[in-house]
Amino acid sequence: MSRPYTLLKYLQCLLGAALSLRFALLGVIGIAGLAWAQFPITQSFTTNTAPGWVLGGNASLTSGGVDPAGAGYLRLTGNSGNQKGYAYYNVAFPSSLGVTIDFEYLAWGGSGADGISMFLFDGSTTSFKIGDFGGGLGYCQGYSSALVGGLSNAYVGIGLDEFGNFASSTDRCPNGGPGVRPDALSIRGPGNGNSGYAYLTGTGTLAAGIDYPGGTARPAASTYYRRVNVSIVPSGSSYSITVSWQTSPGGAFTTLLGPYTMPSPPPSTLKLGFAASTGGSTNYHEIRNVSVNLPADLSISKTGPANGVAGAPISYILTASNAGPNAVTGATITDTVPASITNVTWSCSASPLASCGATSGSGNNLSLSANLPVGQTVTVTVNGTISPVAGATTITNTASISPPTDRTDSNPANNTASVNTAITGYTVSGTVYSDLEPDGVRAPSETGTGLSLYAKLAQAAGSSCTPPALLAAAVNPSTGGYSFPGVGPGSYCIVLSGNNSLSDLTPSLPTGSGSWRFVNPPNGQLQVTVPAANLPGQDFGLFNGGQVTGRVFYDNGEGGGTANDALQNGTERGVPNVRVSAAQGSNIRSALTDSQGNYILWLPASLFVAGNVVLSHAQPAPTGTNLGGGSVVLASGFNAPAAQQRNLNYTLGQNYLGYNFGIVKPSLFSPAQSGQSTSPGTVTYSHLFKPGTLGSVTLSLSGGSYAYQVRRDASCDGNFGGTASAWQNLPLSFNVDSTWPRDPDGGLKGCALEVRVVVPAGQPSGAVDSATFTANLLWSGNPNVTDPEVLTDTTSIGTLGALSLYKQVRNCGSGACSGAYSTNVSGAPGNVLEYCINYRNLSTQTLTQVVITDPVPFFTNYVLGSLSLNGSTLTDAADSDAGQVLSGVVRVQVGTLGPGGNGQVCYRVQIR
Repeated sequence: MSRPYTLLKYLQCLLGAALSLRFALLGVIGIAGLAWAQFPITQSFTTNTAPGWVLGGNASLTSGGVDPAGAGYLRLTGNSGNQKGYAYYNVAFPSSLGVTIDFEYLAWGGSGADGISMFLFDGSTTSFKIGDFGGGLGYCQGYSSALVGGLSNAYVGIGLDEFGNFASSTDRCPNGGPGVRPDALSIRGPGNGNSGYAYLTGTGTLAAGIDYPGGTARPAASTYYRRVNVSIVPSGSSYSITVSWQTSPGGAFTTLLGPYTMPSPPPSTLKLGFAASTGGSTNYHEIRNVSVNLPADLSISKTGPANGVAGAPISYILTASNAGPNAVTGATITDTVPASITNVTWSCSASPLASCGATSGSGNNLSLSANLPVGQTVTVTVNGTISPVAGATTITNTASISPPTDRTDSNPANNTASVNTAITGYTVSGTVYSDLEPDGVRAPSETGTGLSLYAKLAQAAGSSCTPPALLAAAVNPSTGGYSFPGVGPGSYCIVLSGNNSLSDLTPSLPTGSGSWRFVNPPNGQLQVTVPAANLPGQDFGLFNGGQVTGRVFYDNGEGGGTANDALQNGTERGVPNVRVSAAQGSNIRSALTDSQGNYILWLPASLFVAGNVVLSHAQPAPTGTNLGGGSVVLASGFNAPAAQQRNLNYTLGQNYLGYNFGIVKPSLFSPAQSGQSTSPGTVTYSHLFKPGTLGSVTLSLSGGSYAYQVRRDASCDGNFGGTASAWQNLPLSFNVDSTWPRDPDGGLKGCALEVRVVVPAGQPSGAVDSATFTANLLWSGNPNVTDPEVLTDTTSIGTLGALSLYKQVRNCGSGACSGAYSTNVSGAPGNVLEYCINYRNLSTQTLTQVVITDPVPFFTNYVLGSLSLNGSTLTDAADSDAGQVLSGVVRVQVGTLGPGGNGQVCYRVQIR
């Protein structure tokens, strides 16, 4: 085992090399052919020349003869018996730094003998001779009974022994050995002439075999390949030898023997060579691609996490070192960081005598030079970010170190290091479904679309997607399912597309998808946040058919708008909760308007074909329709059906925008009143007039034999003062214009209007006079439409004990009650209704023990605490005040009520 040189030893070697070079130049040393800086020695033997090499015996170069020019070998023997050949490099090198020899060989085409030897001998040798053929492999001295002399001044011979006699003392290597070992590797020690060449160590029979006997053609490398690496490094005053080989091109090296320490030190200089021999059995023995270099044991280690999370940072530490025996300048450290790690940066630091070729860099392909004296290290820290979609995988990161051309690594097994990191990630999944309603909610029956679609996952920057996409997953056309496995926590977007290009993040449907369209989300893109858990339910709803959109609005002239023109202008508001329908024959689709009055009608391809489609609503008092602010159709009369619908020439799958409908509220003129008067006498009735839209009003009277006058609260502030509010005879005309006050909901406000009855003298008790009043509103801008509202007031003379009740209701929705009362309203479950009962004593006598009762409607629930009398809240239980609600019946004790006395009982219910 070699030991690292200390700094002192390293400097001593450098100093010794420098002094020796100086002595050589001065001619002090007379070693022929000695060169201290000739490494590396490389010779392919593929041509017909081999400068510096001496060939002898049966050795020859095959280029241009046996083999084509430039494709030859060094053939040491043919496949004839009792041959031996050799080749040695006739330049000595110092033994102090060790040496590494790497070569390819072939032994083939014969009957399987004898073998090849690689040898080192004293570099001062001037007269060269090789050993015996047969089992001597050109190294040993021959049979003990017929010694012929071995390799001149040999130091070590490493035999690749096919037949097995290089390990036997009974053949041509008589100095020791375990006996015949075919297909084995053996090492013999120093010798000269007829002495020495002792057996030192060896292997047993190698399963892979040394040779490839038989055949008439050289075997292909894919069939038979052998490459040998011999590492000879200083160990104390001697050498440590390790032999390994490679049995397939590019395959791993396997150690056959060593490290083995030679029992004696080498001479000061050495030369190297090869020999081969045959005996009674034969083979061709050939050498190629010889490389001789100074050894160094470079190594690299790598640390990193065993576990990681997709999208999270990751770090590795690479440590490169040189165990010697020679310093290395220009080693190459590489680390091809897997593509699943992004934003890679690295930094390099070195021990005191080592150095980095660069201190920092970036990118996945790290390649860094390093200078490594013996015992020194270089440390590289690599940082990056795990891909956000690398979960459920194992990332393997392998780093390596390689020597420069003037060094050969004596232990290549430690030149690579890997770290495996198991990455945790989560599955994001969803369904692309055919939304038949469409309502944006996937029902169990709503499955795939049949389209060829892809879901693409990209990182998100706010509401935008950052290109390119990280993954594209095919959507199952039948089930609609898709999934992205191994996603790390973070913010992403999912884009639905008709292609699988990662660079295209524009939502799209495939070419030829016809009338399919995005419904939910309407832009075909989802923003998602992945927690540290699986994220299912990322659904896309698609609809196959056409779409009609528009608005229903109050065409009442609010905010400077033009009333009754079927166009939304000024600040005229949209109307919520209006049902708009599209009909084609018996096929109907409908939708309610939203809070802004907008509606969307989806016309499925399974129901609607090309042709006429009728759009309509049932809201009363339509003013007409318009198409996108043009193509206006005005109402021809109050509640005219033609103003509630619009024809559409429909083409399958198209979008139709701006099919708008204008409406106003019907006017309100109420309540009808009844009263009692003496004769002569007067009675005043209070009414409320609430116009539905702008226009001009004519108030007229029909019937009634008494004198009738009216006055109105022109300023709508509850004050009848002023000339415009004085008592006037009928008929009476006034305008509802932009100055008319409005309620908070934008509707025109209801203003007070009173009728005074003047009863002449002489009317008998019991006489009755009825007068019918008509408030006829002529719509501004559309003289074809009038809105007549009618009520009747009834006056009786001298009737006793008459109590008048009048009940009204208003829908408060889910909020505060602020609208006008009516005798007829619509409601929906959850709405709150407020009922008010107005009572009046019509007699000329005082009434006592007056009690008002009213059953709560069966489809409602009484709202606790809502009972009131003349604006004062009553308790619901029977106690000290006048109110009680028991068994679904409202009961209020009014008590004594004088002539003409009146009041009001109110309460609220909620529709079930």
